[in-house]
Amino acid sequence: GILAALAFLISGFLELQIGKDKAIVPDAGEAQLRLYNTFNCPIHLELPDAQINHTLSAFETIEFLHLPVTDKKMLNIDAFLDKSCGNSSTFKGILEIRNHQISSYMFTSPLSLQTLNVTGSAEVQKSSQGFPKLKILYSLKESLEVQLKGPTNPTIQVNNHQSLVTEIKE
Repeated sequence: GILAALAFLISGFLELQIGKDKAIVPDAGEAQLRLYNTFNCPIHLELPDAQINHTLSAFETIEFLHLPVTDKKMLNIDAFLDKSCGNSSTFKGILEIRNHQISSYMFTSPLSLQTLNVTGSAEVQKSSQGFPKLKILYSLKESLEVQLKGPTNPTIQVNNHQSLVTEIKE
């Protein structure tokens, strides 16, 4: 009896730990916002409409998972490079988030914000067939062809300012 109870507690603990890695898809009435820093320098962010004040570390990605929205919402953003980088670039603009969707933006040089063309159905969902997923974040204007090594050597075409998610079925 004691061993069964202990096994039950251990399995419950493991389930809680595994649940932390579960993908979070935006529910109705909320949106998600992802910001990618492509600079080797921190970027200070202020989004007053969403009560966000955050410093994005060099090459960091930040996710805001539960932003309230009815249909779509425009968010003012102020961003500036950290003074320690020797560059005082600033950016003021507007982001758009939409109900039940993920909006992804990338900071590019000179300091500006580029909307990412997100490709790949159900980007945050795990594969239903157990295949690994590969995410490619590409920030240049030219297209790029990526060839993966494997039994079939699949080729992936990546376009400008794109976030591509694909399943590797090998």
